Amino acid sequence: MNGNEDKNHLLIILGITPVIALTDSVVNAAGFGILLIFTFIFSGIIYLPFRGRLKEPTDTFVLLILTATIASILNDFLACHFPQSASNLTLFLPLLAVNSFIVYTLKSYDPQEKKIKYILNHTKKFLICLLLLTITGALREIIGRGRLFEQALLISDPTTYLSLIVYSPPGAFLVMALVLFIYRVLRKK
Repeated sequence: MNGNEDKNHLLIILGITPVIALTDSVVNAAGFGILLIFTFIFSGIIYLPFRGRLKEPTDTFVLLILTATIASILNDFLACHFPQSASNLTLFLPLLAVNSFIVYTLKSYDPQEKKIKYILNHTKKFLICLLLLTITGALREIIGRGRLFEQALLISDPTTYLSLIVYSPPGAFLVMALVLFIYRVLRKK
């Protein structure tokens, strides 16, 4: 692996880390995954026509301000229309604005490509990310709390944890690693 590939993988891992923290339930995982996709799409539509017209570091600052603005608008939308989800996600929404996964993807745009095609192709990657996050959230909710969509599956007491390690933040990484491993194995078939 060359230095650029190592750097790219590190950026993706850093970008996905705050997102993994929200996978303690299906609703949180899916909700944040959807916000990630909307932030990418809206940022791409606004940013890509100007990509390369500004010099660094101004270009990066503009992109960060843009994603921060979109994340704030999505936060306000959530607070107004989905207050329960907003209360769970609000703490992490500012991290969406500086998510290196979004920033790296938009910064890697080649002006020779068609903008809409680029956004659609990369939206597929974000949809896969949404699927993997949702599966991780479901597994953590079922194994960790014995519940799914806050409905009792394995235990009826909502304050009891079946596996605290799976429900804890380190457990998020363990479960996500398992989900990614299975995904990669299935993808090779």
